Amino acid sequence: MVDHQLFSSLNERQKCLLENNMEHGSIPPRSYLFENDKNLRHIYFISEGTIVMGNNLGEPHENLTFLSMKPIFVGVESLLISANGEFAKALSKVYYTKIDFELFYQILCENNDFHTIIRKQIAERFNEMDDKYAQLHSDVKILDRFKFFLIEIFEKNKIKGTKKNTVELYITHFEIAQYLQCTRQSVSTLMSKFREEAVIDYDRNWIRINDFQKLLEWDID
Repeated sequence: MVDHQLFSSLNERQKCLLENNMEHGSIPPRSYLFENDKNLRHIYFISEGTIVMGNNLGEPHENLTFLSMKPIFVGVESLLISANGEFAKALSKVYYTKIDFELFYQILCENNDFHTIIRKQIAERFNEMDDKYAQLHSDVKILDRFKFFLIEIFEKNKIKGTKKNTVELYITHFEIAQYLQCTRQSVSTLMSKFREEAVIDYDRNWIRINDFQKLLEWDID
């Protein structure tokens, strides 16, 4: 696992330390990596799978903020910034490597290049969240918010290198609504309309984009 490019700045001693303290595993869809980053004892490296992150789990103002489909370190924000009740949930089968929190922090303090890599990841995440919230401004129509969500999935799936348009995401209509800051009924209605027009197809467990160009151009009369 330490052969991944995100670990490329580590020296041999640091790689050895990690190798001796890593724990590899996987979790099924709908499971949580963690439910509150205030209680974190590990940093997680996601090597494969899709996760969604949010905060205030189970509270009335629960929020879904970020969706990732690429290799990423999860939990580092609580280490470098501050914990804010964040959680991470699997939307597909997720393969991870668990790293001791204190060991990760030790290496982060020792290795300026690794520290830069982690800060860059955090900056990319927050820049993406800024772009997302610009798309979710109250003046943006629900249709455009939903198109934004489908395009985001399509683009992130494409970055993974897969040629398939079918993306299995174990995500409910209500969770999509949380992510897009709209009502579940709005999401359900739009999904039905998009399917009627053969723009997408979906089941409880997956969404498939049938015609990306049509998705970009399609509107509701």
